[in-house]
Amino acid sequence: MESKRIMVETNRQEYGTFIPFLMRITDEELLDSSLQSGESALGDQALAEVKTTATQRFDRGILYYQHGAYQPALMAFQEALSLYKTCHDLNGQAQAWLGLGLTSYAMKQYAESVAFSNHGLTVAHSIGDRWTERQALSNLGNAYRHLYDYEQALHYNRQALALSEQLEDLPSQAATWSNLGLLYKAMGEHHQAIACYESGLQVASQLGDRQVECQILQNLGNVHHKLGEHGKTITYYERLLQLVHSAADYQAELKILKSLSSAYYIIKNYAKSIAFLQKRLLLARKLHDSNNEVQSLGMLGTIYHAIGKHNDALKCHEQQLSLAQQLNQTQIVQQTRITLKTLCCILGDFERASQY
Repeated sequence: MESKRIMVETNRQEYGTFIPFLMRITDEELLDSSLQSGESALGDQALAEVKTTATQRFDRGILYYQHGAYQPALMAFQEALSLYKTCHDLNGQAQAWLGLGLTSYAMKQYAESVAFSNHGLTVAHSIGDRWTERQALSNLGNAYRHLYDYEQALHYNRQALALSEQLEDLPSQAATWSNLGLLYKAMGEHHQAIACYESGLQVASQLGDRQVECQILQNLGNVHHKLGEHGKTITYYERLLQLVHSAADYQAELKILKSLSSAYYIIKNYAKSIAFLQKRLLLARKLHDSNNEVQSLGMLGTIYHAIGKHNDALKCHEQQLSLAQQLNQTQIVQQTRITLKTLCCILGDFERASQY
């Protein structure tokens, strides 16, 4: 009999973490092997009704989870678990435990997430449900990282990666490599983190998974920045910029333009730094994003000031002041007035300085 796997959600991200797929797996052969003989006491019709209700509760939990309603999701998964136990459906139990684990993780209840995921892992392993087993391993790896138990996190992430490779599950391989990179970075082993990110990037590029590819490129840029390897930082950020621009992800583009400007400023390539900020300013204006427009003007003014182009700095900060006043950004207004007064004094325009 052919197996059916119904994917209800792709990788969720939380601070760069790729959280395991939350799915309901319908595999008739697996279900047959996971049902205990005691279930027949319910009768066929009653059993079918319990299973249907359990599935409805589970799917409701998924829907709540997808919309960030985590407390109702917990209740729905708990109801599903109870019903799956009633009809001795071990496959359903494993997935309900995992749903509880993932939801607890999203609620930052990491110890609870570990407990729930361990239950799911035990049940899934007992019936040979390797897909749910992989999900549980991934979630355990992520949860233990947040609990600062890096040894356990490494143990479970490595198992998740090995199982993903056995299942030839490329999306999970890419995500697990990325999670391993985050783990090694947290452990301070930056070169190990880079190796993991690069492995994940290779798989993500092969798949054409732009979401994972973008996140890993950002992670690579960040870790090289931390190591002071600014040339490599720029290389990865520029690749990322191409991807987010082609995807018309404007908010991501604003962020990466800022990062690139900062990276070029550090290596004293002021022309490039200014060029990326000017692109950012134009994009913010195109999007009518006044907050990022204020920020871009301020950053441009700061760079012009630093390289001695005080008239250009003055123009940028005057525009920044005008817009910040319209937005009632009191603190920025005060800071910009001080900057403008300083610039006017440098330029010898003391009368103008007195206006600020």
